[in-house]
Amino acid sequence: MIVTDKKWRAVIDEVLAESSTPLHYTDIAERIVERKLRTNLGATPAATVNAQISRSIKYEGLDSPYVRVDRGVFALKSMIGENPAAVPQGAADANIIRPVTVVHDWG
Repeated sequence: MIVTDKKWRAVIDEVLAESSTPLHYTDIAERIVERKLRTNLGATPAATVNAQISRSIKYEGLDSPYVRVDRGVFALKSMIGENPAAVPQGAADANIIRPVTVVHDWG
């Protein structure tokens, strides 16, 4: 029987959904490793987690399930909407949580 790994996005979503607070991408990666949510981790799982989330935010824009609440710290948008207390104190005041519109100007 061949066992296939879950997609990175699926395990990132799982870890963030189970957390009561936003997490730094290194903490997300550590939880993935500790819980053995993936067998094929690659050489730098933390960098992969950061790249997956950042790519989603950059290319999916408002449709991304993630929100950046501080440098390297992410949460699921659904978690922030349901629990505003999960946002680090001062983050909302500093306008860290905000929708991002991606505009490409090639001219």
